[in-house]
Amino acid sequence: RLMKKYKLFIQRHLFVYGKSKIYLSKNPYFTSLLHTLYKTFPDCNIIGCYRNPQQSIPSLLSNMHEAYLLMSRKITSNNHIEKYILMYKNYYTIMKTEELKNKKFILLNMDDISKNLSDVISNIYKNFNYKLNADFISIIQTQTKKSKKYISKHKYYLKDYNIDPDYIDNLFFNNK
Repeated sequence: RLMKKYKLFIQRHLFVYGKSKIYLSKNPYFTSLLHTLYKTFPDCNIIGCYRNPQQSIPSLLSNMHEAYLLMSRKITSNNHIEKYILMYKNYYTIMKTEELKNKKFILLNMDDISKNLSDVISNIYKNFNYKLNADFISIIQTQTKKSKKYISKHKYYLKDYNIDPDYIDNLFFNNK
């Protein structure tokens, strides 16, 4: 039901803004629903993004910590931190697996995006057979300069949640 409704929203959006446009959904929560997305939108191309788990996991936990506070709960109770780590491991595994087997899927590392935005976008357009126009190339070049200078104000660390970095590395990179 969710995908049917979502498809209707996109169709309405394209009807208003142009049927020849390419619809871009920047929704990381949908990325792990790849098979459902492909079933609903058989001709879609998907781009997944990820960061090193040692950066992503404390960021995720920090975000969820705020939600837990709203519910007067602690993220440290009932093994929730471990559940989030395993959830991210599942997400990461789905992305890495899809990257290897599907030409309609591109997996991008967030560090590559910030360091090489112009190359990343050019490769996306090339891989998906999209056309880049001169005006957009100019915009990309301007944004590339900005992205290279960007420094996040957010700082999250595994130690804030008593998580051993070696545990994360072993879970994600040594446990096939």
